[in-house]
Amino acid sequence: MPAGFCGRYANGRLRTRQYWDLRFRTEPHSQAEMAEIVRDRVDQAVRRQMVSDVPLGAFLSGGIDSGAIVHSMACAATEPIDTYTVGFAKEDLEYEIVPDDVKYARLLASELGVRNHERELRPDVVDLLPKLIWHMDEPIADPAAITTYLICRAARERMTVILSEMGGDEVFAGYPRHLAAKLTRPLGLFSASSRRSARDWIESRLTVGGPGRSRAPRRNLLKLVRGLDQDPVGRYLTYSSYYRGDELPGLLQPSVRDEVASYDPFRRHRLHAERVANEHWLDQLLYVDVKTFLPCLNLAYTDKMSMAASTEVRVPLLDESIVHTAAGIPAELKLRGLTRKYILKQSMRGVLPDRVVSRPKAGFGAPIRSWLVGDLRPMVHDLLSAEAVRSRGFFEPRAVERLVRDEEAGTADNALRIWALLCLELWQREVVGKSGPSPRLSAVTTEEQK
Repeated sequence: MPAGFCGRYANGRLRTRQYWDLRFRTEPHSQAEMAEIVRDRVDQAVRRQMVSDVPLGAFLSGGIDSGAIVHSMACAATEPIDTYTVGFAKEDLEYEIVPDDVKYARLLASELGVRNHERELRPDVVDLLPKLIWHMDEPIADPAAITTYLICRAARERMTVILSEMGGDEVFAGYPRHLAAKLTRPLGLFSASSRRSARDWIESRLTVGGPGRSRAPRRNLLKLVRGLDQDPVGRYLTYSSYYRGDELPGLLQPSVRDEVASYDPFRRHRLHAERVANEHWLDQLLYVDVKTFLPCLNLAYTDKMSMAASTEVRVPLLDESIVHTAAGIPAELKLRGLTRKYILKQSMRGVLPDRVVSRPKAGFGAPIRSWLVGDLRPMVHDLLSAEAVRSRGFFEPRAVERLVRDEEAGTADNALRIWALLCLELWQREVVGKSGPSPRLSAVTTEEQK
């Protein structure tokens, strides 16, 4: 079913209907009133979702979203609540520039009086990845799935139900790509050909470079220029994807390329954007996120990975009342200047420490760049070898080889592309054509449940 649809099957026929949709209706409130309404809605949603007859707690990343949720929990609870914070080993973060979640989580835990439990994750990713691919059941290639599973497994020591901050970025405009879409809107003043020339010139001269503090901004700059020649919606979809439309055919073998030559992978996304074409440009992008990115990726892996760890994750920031309220907030109060989630941050002023409210977005993922050149390197060279890729029949072996070579040489940032190819190959080996788990994976799962 598409998001917000239900269906009835009778007499050999399936009839579907849409029972819910996101509608943007600006409410006539001042900024101060709107901030108060948001804070009140978060409190109410958290209280509703705290109802449980099993141990309940929350993730605490040290950011604005988790801070808002844990604050509401602490105010509603009669005794200190349990929260969990995770981080990765320093050597795993060598190729990433990741803010210190633990530092901010400690600050929040002390301020809110919660029992926070810290875990430094050192997963055996070589053994873990195939198992999680089987649990995922569909080829979802987001490294955050691994982190989600690991934090749920750690939290299972003390709780069964966990409140997560998932959804805050989609309803309040918190992703870097939302800001990138705003910063690049003036590009419409230039012709597509001049923008394409600028893109090609920058890409030919800039690389991600080796490990170090300059790598993240260089990587973000390269991502920013990838969609320069696109229209605003196409540019945003390019920022949300691993490939530009003109890059994907070169990855495919000729037979596959011919079969999908007329297929636009962004077709459904564009249809969603067209449905709200009269709304503010930012609300158009948020609508696309709510219809695609949120249910098909974030909520999908969150649900499956939490179940794999025998936990239930609840998402109070996607409570209908909060989503409805956010849809009534003017776009200028969601993304104001360079500040994302502006109104949510204003609602937490004086409630959470200023250092947390003003903290740059940390993101949620896993150190895959370190894994790909470390623990997973033998697996990459095995499963994505020319022989393996050729026998599978989907991709051009030389194109895949080039992705791996350029990533290891530091001349391109292909980590997410390689990760997707690796997950797809593992999915085909672990899931396709099998009616159940392999004996090895079944044994691992049974042992962990004990």
